[in-house]
Amino acid sequence: MSQPSPRYEPPRPRFQLKASLTEILVCLAIVGILYAILFPIFAQPRERASQSYCLSNGKQLSLAVMMYSQDYDEYLPLATNWYDASYPYRKNRLRCPRLSDPNGIGYAMDERLSGRSLDKIGAPHDKSPLLYESSNFTPNAHDAVTSFAGRHTNQTGWVGFVDGHVKMLQKANYPPCK
Repeated sequence: MSQPSPRYEPPRPRFQLKASLTEILVCLAIVGILYAILFPIFAQPRERASQSYCLSNGKQLSLAVMMYSQDYDEYLPLATNWYDASYPYRKNRLRCPRLSDPNGIGYAMDERLSGRSLDKIGAPHDKSPLLYESSNFTPNAHDAVTSFAGRHTNQTGWVGFVDGHVKMLQKANYPPCK
């Protein structure tokens, strides 16, 4: 009579992981605390990148409007179609990275400068705001000064001036137009 062959048993692991519910909750709490401590550190560079992106959009839009005015005898575009009129000079649709609406741009022209000649605006041009981040998301926005959005930290937003320069300003410091 033949002997039965031994039954195969897989090798046993050298250690066994036995974690109680309490240990798992403690680990999750530690991870949550670390996340809460480190999240603001990682959010600041993201906000700075968003500000830089928006500032770059403002510079491109301001330069496009200034090139438009040079081609049209130093007259600024009409506020009702400024974004469309500047399209040939920028060749892309600029969008605010902080907006989730794909159709909204969030930029506007100060309607008090609509169709005006640059020499009639008055000096200095570095004090007269032309374009700004707006709370109105229509492409040819031209609302009043009160629509300045200030979407970034400390309610700051970019403002493009008639001379072509762009800078970040706080909503409370938005300058009046001449």
